[in-house]
Amino acid sequence: MDRKIKVLRILNRLNLGGSTYNVVFLSRFLSNEFETKLVAGKKLKFEASSRFILNRYKVKVNIINQMSRNISFFDDIISFFKILKIAIKFKPDIIHTHAAKSGFIGRLLTIFYPIPVVFHTFHGHVFHSYFNKLKTNFFILLEKLLALKTTRIIVVSKEQKNDIANKYKIANKKKISVVNDGIDVEEFSRNFTKKRKKFREKYNIGNRIAIGIVGRLTKIKNQKLFIEVASNIIKKKYNACFFVIGDGEDKNLLLDLVKINKFSSNLDKKKIKIKNNFYFTSWIKNVENIYPGLDIVCNTSLNEGAPLSLLESMACRIPVIATDVGGVKDIVKNNLNGFCIKLNEKKKFEKKLILLIKSKVLRDKFGKNGFKFVYNNYSFMNLVNKMRRLYFYEIKKKNYIN
Repeated sequence: MDRKIKVLRILNRLNLGGSTYNVVFLSRFLSNEFETKLVAGKKLKFEASSRFILNRYKVKVNIINQMSRNISFFDDIISFFKILKIAIKFKPDIIHTHAAKSGFIGRLLTIFYPIPVVFHTFHGHVFHSYFNKLKTNFFILLEKLLALKTTRIIVVSKEQKNDIANKYKIANKKKISVVNDGIDVEEFSRNFTKKRKKFREKYNIGNRIAIGIVGRLTKIKNQKLFIEVASNIIKKKYNACFFVIGDGEDKNLLLDLVKINKFSSNLDKKKIKIKNNFYFTSWIKNVENIYPGLDIVCNTSLNEGAPLSLLESMACRIPVIATDVGGVKDIVKNNLNGFCIKLNEKKKFEKKLILLIKSKVLRDKFGKNGFKFVYNNYSFMNLVNKMRRLYFYEIKKKNYIN
């Protein structure tokens, strides 16, 4: 082509998480052969804004205030027409939607305004553990219909591809490509010692083993399991403390669990500098400053795509332990860079976490292997380069360029 290939990229909402980093890296670092216009909706009330990520990488965005994760007929119609207006003016060669709501609106748009190539990325999916059976089946049917209007479906893990192609039969596996999420590994591995000292002094950790969980405090993330396991470990007098990093609608429920067990948290006695059992930090934007202060990172989700917190932890050489859901097993390799535990095996989760608490040698081994794994497989340029190849492949198939 004698001009740049135009990509209209649509993101559900600007909340802190892997999908924002994904679209930012693709918008910022695709080669000069592409011109990208990014459109995004608003975050939910309890979510942290990810706008600072766009500012850090100098990525511009068109905000659609009516587009949100929640279903609203009136707002969704307004969002549709606003994005249609942008598409008519921009004239994209490719439309690439990210996550469910933007995937619905963006692909519906292609019925009324034909676009040569249509991509959709599943950063996770809502086909279990989110809704009741009736609503879940409706979303599965809807995704099957939308897949008919999709040139290429992108998933972030091999396990997710199996779900989309075989378990839920959304689309033929030939239409689905695995493209790993990407992170800025250098940003997370920089100034480790200084960051660790600052974080641990701030929370008066001392020589205790600091164990953290990062993410929105909501049912699907299942931090309840984290609190329950942590409570058992505290009762056994291990030299450990536990960090809940994030915020959300389940915050009070989790605090109540701590209070029921009569454990101390930093929210109990804010003005007294004591060594608490639990620390609730709310959202911390610069998460690259958090992980160095931790010794172990957990993930206890009921459903995941490729958890960003696990990748970020490994980039900081921090060992991980996680529930075996979604694409977690593609990231966490048992006895190599962490432990991957079946969802219903709470006692085993606790046992393996205690093993990590007791063994610095094991923590160092997992941390070293985790860093190598992320560096080789999850660098953001790997994401960018693979997507670039897929864009060109699909455009050439349409005989759209020479």
